[in-house]
Amino acid sequence: MARPRVIVADTDESYVIPLQKKFAELFADKIDLEIITDKDYFNQLFSLSQHADILLVSDTLYNSGLKKHDIRHLMILSEHYEPGQTDELDICRLFKYTSVREIFNEITGRCKDTLYAEQDAGKETKIILITSASGGVGKTSVAFGLCRCLERNYKKTLYVNADRLQSFQWMLENGEPIRDASVYAGLSGNLGNVYRIVRHVIRKEGFSYLPPFKAALMSLGIPYRVFALLAEAKSRNTITSLSMQTVCLTRKKRLLCSLRIKY
Repeated sequence: MARPRVIVADTDESYVIPLQKKFAELFADKIDLEIITDKDYFNQLFSLSQHADILLVSDTLYNSGLKKHDIRHLMILSEHYEPGQTDELDICRLFKYTSVREIFNEITGRCKDTLYAEQDAGKETKIILITSASGGVGKTSVAFGLCRCLERNYKKTLYVNADRLQSFQWMLENGEPIRDASVYAGLSGNLGNVYRIVRHVIRKEGFSYLPPFKAALMSLGIPYRVFALLAEAKSRNTITSLSMQTVCLTRKKRLLCSLRIKY
């Protein structure tokens, strides 16, 4: 597997050095890092067709012609912070004079699919279970807050409410339950591929979530183990297209047992 090509271009050497150090510390021999501080060399390099996985370029060196190259992630280091500025969809602007740590976190977050591709290969789904012996103590609120926090830190997240009779929809903008009859038919039948059955009805409001069912599980003929099967789908490698890395579930001792979690 070829190492990602990362180019950092800025004429301010004192600014580039800390970024170079950060990349070297974390990725060392995992990426091909190029540092460019000479404007003439930069223009000469990009006068020819170039491929780069990440190009981090100062706004003084940036020009619209860079978009013609094969650049997976194009990021501009801007010297002027303009709140509410509308950017082009294929370009990310970073305020140059925030801390190096913040800039680096933004870069690694946005480019995670590129920088961590090798490490993430075959990685199992992480399951976070929010539970309590009593109701009304804030399980759903904690789970929602955790999912939003994870998404803001570029973690792909799926929230699944594991109550037999679900009532969390009042906390959402779109509180409509799942209406698709094929979902209910699939979940009450063969459960070999749960995620594929529900994938097309998953919604997003700050984080991805499985919408509520239209009635209690028992009345719909859906077994309770559907939640465990959904949560473990990635780790069991039954659904290779599953894009979630973190699943938040609420409730039930039986679910703990089916997930083989010690408590």
